[in-house]
Amino acid sequence: MTAVNTVLGVRSHGSGIALLELARRIAMVPAAAGAAWTCAIAVLICSEVIARSVFNNPLTGLTEFIALSVPPVVFLQLPMLLLTGKLFRVELFTGPLDHDNPRHAPFGITYAIVLLAVFALFGPWVGSEAIDAYIEGDYVGSTGAFAISTWPFLAIVVFGVAASALAAVALLAVNLTTLLGDGGLARSATWRVGVLLLTMAGFAVFVAIMPTDPLFVGATFIAALFIFLMLGFPIATILIVLSALGIYLIRENFRVTEVAIGVALTRSIANFEFAVVPLFVAMGLVLDKARLGEDAFSVAAYLLRRVRGGLAISTVIANAIFASVVGSSIASAAVFSRVAVGPMISAGYSPRRAVGTVAGSSVLGMLIPPSLLLIVFGLTAEQSIGQLFVAAIVPGLLLACAFAVVAWLLAPKNVKASANAEDDTSTDVPRVSIEDSMSLREIASRLGPVALLVALVLGGIYSGWFTPTEAAGVGLAAAIVIAMVRRTITLSGLGHTALEAGLISSAMLILMAAASAYTRLLAFSRLPMELDALLQSADLQLMALMFVVIVVALLLGSVLDSVSIILVLTPIALPLIIQAGADPIWFGVVLVIAVEVGLLTPPFGLSAYTVREVLSRQGVTLTDVFIGAMPFVGAMLAIIGVLVCVPEIVTMFR
Repeated sequence: MTAVNTVLGVRSHGSGIALLELARRIAMVPAAAGAAWTCAIAVLICSEVIARSVFNNPLTGLTEFIALSVPPVVFLQLPMLLLTGKLFRVELFTGPLDHDNPRHAPFGITYAIVLLAVFALFGPWVGSEAIDAYIEGDYVGSTGAFAISTWPFLAIVVFGVAASALAAVALLAVNLTTLLGDGGLARSATWRVGVLLLTMAGFAVFVAIMPTDPLFVGATFIAALFIFLMLGFPIATILIVLSALGIYLIRENFRVTEVAIGVALTRSIANFEFAVVPLFVAMGLVLDKARLGEDAFSVAAYLLRRVRGGLAISTVIANAIFASVVGSSIASAAVFSRVAVGPMISAGYSPRRAVGTVAGSSVLGMLIPPSLLLIVFGLTAEQSIGQLFVAAIVPGLLLACAFAVVAWLLAPKNVKASANAEDDTSTDVPRVSIEDSMSLREIASRLGPVALLVALVLGGIYSGWFTPTEAAGVGLAAAIVIAMVRRTITLSGLGHTALEAGLISSAMLILMAAASAYTRLLAFSRLPMELDALLQSADLQLMALMFVVIVVALLLGSVLDSVSIILVLTPIALPLIIQAGADPIWFGVVLVIAVEVGLLTPPFGLSAYTVREVLSRQGVTLTDVFIGAMPFVGAMLAIIGVLVCVPEIVTMFR
């Protein structure tokens, strides 16, 4: 039997396994340090809240310390991200090769070389920054109050970059070993490899002879971005490479290019508000372990047991409740695939309708606050995350109501009043028991933790008691306490959860830093300003502009993940929307819903893939999920139309 392991969606064989496993073991050390650092940030935030609220003595310099901590945490976990293939990418083109490494090896080799080029550009700059900060005694703070030296944080970033470069060397060695192994060269000669080589060569020749007019460079590199994304390169890597190359072509100055990329990858995320990402991600993962979604579903199913479509409507309601404390559609899809599909099938729902309801209602996780997508938009667009959360409440409830109506209309007529695991053994789908009776005390005990977290996190933000980052830290601490009290997580399990949260959030943050670099390229090209001028001269109405943006978001949703769409589209579209006189908060809420449609539509459909993955052993297919979710896509499009025509629904609390 041939040993198999996966890297970047690639399978490595033979002698490459030993090198890969060694590299992963080494990379685990800084990754664990980054995860522990994130946990320490949560502890410090809770200490700050207590010190400020109880003793009226806030911790001096905490905001600055956390801001400086974000880049080191990200770069400590970057080597493991590279070695485990967790950076976001489009798998449409390279996906069919993922189970046949020799055919994928040329892509892996090309990717590793590109990574080394990025580190060769960025590494010396951040190294010189660390040395200068040490020599000059750079610090943040104020004279006589506190001073935090910046060089230790930069030194850790340098270490992370060096470790990431070694990870890239390991990837290069693994893929070269595979390619040069028995039959590797012959098996790698596929049309996909031909497309890769021709595209790379053609792009290199075109760049060498193309005019360096800033507008032409900007437009060309937008097109190049989508071409290389389709080839399967990680999105963050392509954003950085194209940004560096484009800025150099426009300015013809290596130092300007080096500084622009370096600042984007470090200082753009060295912000207290960016710490909200790993904290909310960790909170969601811990709450998944605490089984709050299961409790919310069982209570809703009991209360609606006499209503037509009660189980489907319960799935929608439970998703809305779970979303109010987790903020992740993928987490919702995974939880309710395990919790809700079994009872619905037992009650008489078709498998297609059951999985479609779970996938469709899961998108509430990215709209109802605290939403990770709203956080990403707020950080990218430099808008208030608190105002975005407030603005999304009514649209989120409106979308939940629309989903409930869809669930009611599509419910089978002859459905059972209840559905227990013992009622039906005809399928192998995971299920939970739905109680025939439930006391008020039991209902309160099951929903109490959710109500506590909602009051703590959202209530704290809306009342001004917490900033979003502080709310995330306090929420994470509360989630850990709830999971510990329920005995659904152990200390070792908490460590694994922290590591997983660190990798997920670091992938998001490095993507946000890369998008910041791309924004700098667009600024150098003057493309947004020229589009503004074109918009003014064409007198394009806001409705027409929103139609174009929404259509583009829907199209991108078929091939890109939601975070990537927000990061790529916002810098281009937001200036035009503001120029047309629209409220950026309103635009953010509408854009998030439009982007979320992509979670349910082929070929990307991340929520659909999640449902299929959880239920794959039960014979659930992607076709079942996509078709079953289509009515919910229609409801989302209808809500988008309502919000575009009646923006006051979003802005009523501003």
